[in-house]
Amino acid sequence: MTHLSNIKKSFALTAVLFLFTACGGGGGGDASSPVSSTNGDSLATSSETTTSTSAPETSTTSTLKVVPVQINESITTENSATIEWTPNGYTTKLVEYGTRKKYGSELLVTEDGTITLFNLQANTTYHYRIVSEDKNGRKVVSRDNTFMTLEQSTQSIVTEPIVTEPIPADTTPPVITVTGNNPETVIQDATYTDAGATATDDRDGTVTVTPTGSVDTSTVGTYTITYRATDIASNTATATRTVNVVFNPPEAQDPVCTSGPAMQQGQIKDSLSGTGLVDVTVTIAGCSTKTDADGFYTLQNIAMSEEAVVNFEKEGYLLGSTKIQIKELSGDNTPSTNYLEYSIYAHDYQYNHDTTKEISSPRIYVDTSVLQTNGNTYIGTMEVKLTILDNDENAFLNSFPGSFEGINTYGQVVPFVSYGLISFSFKDDNGNTLNLTSDTKATLTFITVPSSEEQNIIPLWYYDYDQGLWIEEGFAERNTDSTYSGDISHPGTWSLNKPIEEEPGIYRSRIVHTDGTPAQNIRIHAIGNNWSSSDLSTDEDGIFEIKVIPGKSFKLKAYNYKDKYEASNNGSIAAINSGEIAGN
Repeated sequence: MTHLSNIKKSFALTAVLFLFTACGGGGGGDASSPVSSTNGDSLATSSETTTSTSAPETSTTSTLKVVPVQINESITTENSATIEWTPNGYTTKLVEYGTRKKYGSELLVTEDGTITLFNLQANTTYHYRIVSEDKNGRKVVSRDNTFMTLEQSTQSIVTEPIVTEPIPADTTPPVITVTGNNPETVIQDATYTDAGATATDDRDGTVTVTPTGSVDTSTVGTYTITYRATDIASNTATATRTVNVVFNPPEAQDPVCTSGPAMQQGQIKDSLSGTGLVDVTVTIAGCSTKTDADGFYTLQNIAMSEEAVVNFEKEGYLLGSTKIQIKELSGDNTPSTNYLEYSIYAHDYQYNHDTTKEISSPRIYVDTSVLQTNGNTYIGTMEVKLTILDNDENAFLNSFPGSFEGINTYGQVVPFVSYGLISFSFKDDNGNTLNLTSDTKATLTFITVPSSEEQNIIPLWYYDYDQGLWIEEGFAERNTDSTYSGDISHPGTWSLNKPIEEEPGIYRSRIVHTDGTPAQNIRIHAIGNNWSSSDLSTDEDGIFEIKVIPGKSFKLKAYNYKDKYEASNNGSIAAINSGEIAGN
């Protein structure tokens, strides 16, 4: 394995990453400021590189006026898609579409507000935009949108059943009596079993008794279960009986590793010291491995993915998580965008605690006497792991799991800015995870947020490491000392995040090498004070597109994961307004 430091030394003599700065459109870099890389080289500004003839042109130029278009619905089949939108005063001409942001195909609009695209590939993501004209005949376009066609159908052909004469049924409802000794019922995988329940029918025939209904499978309790009986004539009647229900959750099954043609490599470091960490478990879609003595790892024969969730676990550290793009190996056997460098943060506190004593501090309160494992209250010594990261700490952005966006209570994916993170977990003396009972809450307190952002209530979010997503649950209220406190329902990694309600801004640009050729497979990060966003990989023309928080300036960082070097602009890029596109 070639280590990063050696590659950086040789790379300083052979290649430099060049970044086109933005022009026009309410944002962009300072054209007079050079863009620098971490190996000491500088990146060209647009004035130095726009004369290149070897860089191909793209259809995503900022000379086109971008206007908001309300997309009402996208209905897809295996090979077609119907798009409906609300005309916004412009004359719609056509729809451009394709499997990449360069589109490549177009179809004239015959009825304004709707169009159907045919001859599409199954199970494929398509990009598209609405192309219109203003009253002066100038071309205007919508923002880039996407839809995904359905998977290829594998449904077998069903033949017509043989028609038979119906058997006359006795329409008299049966009288059903449910008997039994009311035994304790054990539920496995939410399927009821109650061997003590039987049924009798006042008519001759076979009677089937099936319990239906639902119970809270996280809590021991008493529930009413309805038994439905069916006789040979398919007539039914119901009766109810009350049973004591106990839920025994099934043992957790490790996800199966999905194999494929790709390889993923990387290095995991300590966020404070920067040194490589040994024995970090790295997991992608059920495939896992451990880092070596210098923090390097390799995952062989894994599936390709546009957004693969990568998790990092090491004793004594906050669980790390991010998303990357995984591609099949290139011809020179280079991992390309599959390479990843990531830093994880050591727990602030890790200690043993008696469950008869509550955990109480200025930042977290938990009544530990109600903690449970497998539905049973635990009394004894437990291990506590606690991490607190405020948004003014250097490690906050690097150690924040996932992206600065999540699913709100309405099921929508929205960006957010974050004001802090608190992560905690409990385990019994056998290493089993301890959880709060359903009627118990823990309380978290976050420090003061900037005065310009203060509001009475800010939502709380927890991170789902399996999905790689933040999920909104509950809220924190502002205290008299300007801190924020809120109740949560379970241990885990929680953050105080203010969702951005308005449409994000878009920063779109292009990266080329010194010889003018497109810089492909470059990962791009836009970094603000308390947020960041990414484009996981530039396309074959070096083009990238990043959603940014509107009204907030940001810095841009590019990383070449093929040659393992980084570059960033020296100054900040001006804020972009909601719904606008800036860049070149």
